[in-house]
Amino acid sequence: MQSIKATELKSHLSRYLRKASRGERITVRDRDGPIAELGPARGEPLSWRDRLIGEGRLRPGTQE
Repeated sequence: MQSIKATELKSHLSRYLRKASRGERITVRDRDGPIAELGPARGEPLSWRDRLIGEGRLRPGTQE
């Protein structure tokens, strides 16, 4: 699990949201210690195909 300062999250929010969408968990720290945790949304897990499309590593085609 990665740990970052709140200021780092603020400066690079989209980067950390992408990491969280890929399944990584990130602890956000402030001066006094951990204040939040960022991670993938709970719900239906993505299929391997949907995950690769979301990461931009696979382009959706017309066939299943």
